[in-house]
Amino acid sequence: MGSCFVMRFVGSKGVIYLVWAFVSSETVGVIEVIIWFGLGIKWAMEDGDVGHGVMDAQQRKIEDSWGFGQLVPLIFLFLPFMQFTESYANHRYDGAREEELRDRQSGIKGA
Repeated sequence: MGSCFVMRFVGSKGVIYLVWAFVSSETVGVIEVIIWFGLGIKWAMEDGDVGHGVMDAQQRKIEDSWGFGQLVPLIFLFLPFMQFTESYANHRYDGAREEELRDRQSGIKGA
């Protein structure tokens, strides 16, 4: 019944146009990028598992430890979020100060 409704609503040429619009839109490109990103992560994890299978226990422990090269990129990933929250907090604080100043000035004018 759903496809009949679509056919009645837009007609056969409309359905073809809707399919073409979806395929030629950015949506397909975004979906493709998400799929390739997921596959890349999966393949990287599989490569790590294969490498761990070849190593002995001491090498695995050294390989799994976090160092400077792993921590700095994580900090860089969180910097934009920290900047956003700081900017948002400053914006709210400035707005509250302006409102308080306006209230004080209107109280002085009203007296």
